[in-house]
Amino acid sequence: MVLALVSSGIRIGAFENLKWKHITPVIKNNETIAAKILVYPGDKEQYYSFLTPEAYNAIKEWMDYREICGENITGNSLVMRDIWQVDDTDGAANPKSLNASAITRLLNRAWQTQKIRPKLQQGEKRHEFKTAHGFRKYFKTQAEQARIPSIKIEMLMGHSLGVTDSYAKFTEDEMLEGYLLGIDHLTVNQNLVMISKNFKKQQEYMQNSFKDLEERHKVEMEDLRKEHREYARLSEKQELDLARGVNMLDKKLKQQESINQQLKNIFTILVEEIGFDNLTKIENTSERFLSALKAYVANNSE
Repeated sequence: MVLALVSSGIRIGAFENLKWKHITPVIKNNETIAAKILVYPGDKEQYYSFLTPEAYNAIKEWMDYREICGENITGNSLVMRDIWQVDDTDGAANPKSLNASAITRLLNRAWQTQKIRPKLQQGEKRHEFKTAHGFRKYFKTQAEQARIPSIKIEMLMGHSLGVTDSYAKFTEDEMLEGYLLGIDHLTVNQNLVMISKNFKKQQEYMQNSFKDLEERHKVEMEDLRKEHREYARLSEKQELDLARGVNMLDKKLKQQESINQQLKNIFTILVEEIGFDNLTKIENTSERFLSALKAYVANNSE
């Protein structure tokens, strides 16, 4: 209850009709960043404010505990109910509503138990501070220190802005944006604030590291693509050169085969016309024929 009062700025009377369904967590990236709380639902004074994750988690733990003790928790379950004895299963299962005075008495009892504000002594009329209104003032002070726009602070506290009401129209997202500025200031357990800040720093570091790795990966992949394209280009050139060489060699072989065939044909004709035995004589006596034959072979081999 205290965490809810501190983080939302609501009046203690708002708990009278506050039900579990009137509190809705605001989740972003699978994390509860705040919770919307509907104040005075169904009343002409209805408005909404927000709770810190710390306050929302505390209320949820309270509702879960009540369910474990035997109460049937639904959206219509009151957030504040009477206190029961540990061994009173019937009392745990059958909650009773509390009015503002009863809730105030519970809070007074808590002050006294914690020895923060003792009972009034004889002759004393007022305590050093009010039972619950101080939380509302604390909310406003912390919100101002967090630089939440003053007009949004007033709206979160349910204050009327007079004529300005007709002109000041903020969306729920815009109001949430302003409220989130004060999360650290409105969180009571500052250890949670430090943990949250450290976690955010680590998260930011990890995100930057992943970003750097991704950039380096992109550069390396682009270098590999360039190398692959260059290799493919060289391979293609080598294949073309090889193909040209094969074609030239094939052409030479075909030319040689053609020359060989022509020589065979000439030799056959000579054998048929002159006779094999007379070829030896031709070699010895007919130099001009041989010169002409060699010239013929040379011309056809080019």
